[in-house]
Amino acid sequence: MIEHEGIVTAVGKDGVTVRIEQQAACGTCSAKGHCMASESREKVILCHSVSDLSVGDKVNVEITSSMGWLAVFLAFVAPFAILFLSVWLLGLFIENEVVVGTVSLCLLVPYFVVLRFCRKKLNTRFSFVATKKLD
Repeated sequence: MIEHEGIVTAVGKDGVTVRIEQQAACGTCSAKGHCMASESREKVILCHSVSDLSVGDKVNVEITSSMGWLAVFLAFVAPFAILFLSVWLLGLFIENEVVVGTVSLCLLVPYFVVLRFCRKKLNTRFSFVATKKLD
């Protein structure tokens, strides 16, 4: 399971909206105040709730590891494979490297457009679960 702590910001009929603070790996470093590499960003996600939650509750947001790996595959591995294979295949037939690189990069556009059109299906597949945090 992949877990993050968050705070409920809204409660609706479809689930709860949770604000989580995503921190860099060096977020717990004692020198982070003096370093430019440390960063944190807030994310707002829609979660399914397994218990009664109200605005301001501290929750744990969970997703299965397999869903995390699928997200990594769709966001990083598949585009890299498309880019690598297209450069390799086009390089066999086209001598101009600029054309090969440009066409290869342009082949990523349809991939991300298809992902964008499939977002409703992906949103149902990637379901986050919020459970009340016990202190």
